[in-house]
Amino acid sequence: MFIANAGTMASPAALTADGSEVQFDVDYLGHAGILHLLRPIMLRTANLPAGDDVRVAMPSSFGHTMHPPGGIELISSACLALAPNGSATVSAS
Repeated sequence: MFIANAGTMASPAALTADGSEVQFDVDYLGHAGILHLLRPIMLRTANLPAGDDVRVAMPSSFGHTMHPPGGIELISSACLALAPNGSATVSAS
């Protein structure tokens, strides 16, 4: 069983070394990256004899309801974009 429960909250606005917004990187890209790496093992496990299964749990919290009145503020000097190859990038605006 894979439980995607890592997260950050109320951290100061910052970018990672590769240019992602820190909270987005940890809370979303981190889960996607680990799940991508585990996928081959999970698929092999799912194909084992009956009784072996694979489960992924992605718990949530009510934290998404505590956004600022005007919405969630991203780093003002950067905007999240999707690169042609499908990877997430942050570019200066």
